[in-house]
Amino acid sequence: MYQDTCNIIEWQPVTDPETKKTTFHEVTVYENKPCKVSFGTVSPSTSGEAAEQIQTVKLFISCDINIKPGSKIVVTREGYEPVAYSNSGKPSTFTNHQEIALKLFERWS
Repeated sequence: MYQDTCNIIEWQPVTDPETKKTTFHEVTVYENKPCKVSFGTVSPSTSGEAAEQIQTVKLFISCDINIKPGSKIVVTREGYEPVAYSNSGKPSTFTNHQEIALKLFERWS
């Protein structure tokens, strides 16, 4: 089922051991984790002009991986360039996997 891989990156405080100054940096917490990305479309109900279609993106991944809200998820699909997403909230958990709604990563909040 898992044909893709992903890296999970968090925006964390990092303290310099020499200066003791704390700054925020991207920290990779998981690397090359097997996953699957699914794409769908939603047609919002609007009146008047033709409705635009919105693409939905969902990540399927093991329940053993704790992905915090707001994390950056860089997905690599076979034959494609890696794409950075952010998770949009709490995952839906099931017996064998979890599902996380994704959106394209814009910036750290």
